[in-house]
Amino acid sequence: MSYQAAPAVRAGNVRLILRAYEPDGLPVHLVHAGQDTLPLKTRSFLDFAVGHLRSALAALPAADAVSPS
Repeated sequence: MSYQAAPAVRAGNVRLILRAYEPDGLPVHLVHAGQDTLPLKTRSFLDFAVGHLRSALAALPAADAVSPS
């Protein structure tokens, strides 16, 4: 995935040669089973993951970025 290769591309260790054939980015979704009350551990993980994903995706070059939803 682009976010996994981004550090190597930035460092110049990997060169993208078929950029015109790359598919469009896909949104990222975090899904959980609906419950009356969301367990605190699940809520904590979702809050952590959303923040982490937003930071990581914002650091990618604009062409590689995927908008978190």
